[in-house]
Amino acid sequence: LKMVNINGVTYSGTNVTINGDKIIIDGNVVNVAEAKEYHIGIYGENATVKTSSGNVTVNGSVSNNISTQSGRVEVHGYVNGNVSTMSGRVEVGGKVSGNISTMSGSIRHG
Repeated sequence: LKMVNINGVTYSGTNVTINGDKIIIDGNVVNVAEAKEYHIGIYGENATVKTSSGNVTVNGSVSNNISTQSGRVEVHGYVNGNVSTMSGRVEVGGKVSGNISTMSGSIRHG
């Protein structure tokens, strides 16, 4: 089951993009209550996560990349690609098969 939880509301889908206040899951715009900060939880197997801002927590798996311009990324599951953030820390308790990078933040693995 492929699920995405955004600020406490669960949606079905595999590709997630957040650009400002516009949220797109699998090519469909999703109406989410406007918030200063988005918290995105990944459950099951998802393909790609891309945000302009928002914290991302992976409890399932992501088959491609995770990128965020501003936000924390926590990986408790598996990412079969790269994890990158411009400004935010990356914490990996699971596995990332690609590169991990941040321009302004810390990286903790293990």
